[in-house]
Amino acid sequence: MDEACREAAASQSDDKLRELLENDEKLKRFAKSLPEVKDLLRRHRALREDVRRIAQTNIEKEPTLEEKRSRLIDSLEAAREIKEVYDNDKAQLGRKSEKTIEHSTVPMLCLRTL
Repeated sequence: MDEACREAAASQSDDKLRELLENDEKLKRFAKSLPEVKDLLRRHRALREDVRRIAQTNIEKEPTLEEKRSRLIDSLEAAREIKEVYDNDKAQLGRKSEKTIEHSTVPMLCLRTL
């Protein structure tokens, strides 16, 4: 792009270049008239529009995402409660199994001695 700017400036007369240097508005218009600058401005507008569209989509999806997030949190809490009940039941079953083994071992030992 620098090369194109140099070529465009080189094609101007000395008087025209002095005029551009002395008048910011004319310099801006000259810069905006360059094909490369026009292309950058076009791409900038297109990107701004893309960002605006994406932001609008995000805003539209926010209520749905919040509702799904809330359901996920509720499901996670329910799963934690189920796991806690499972862990308690498993621990109780383990204690009952130990007692059953203790009670059945004594009679078996007695039978072996006979």
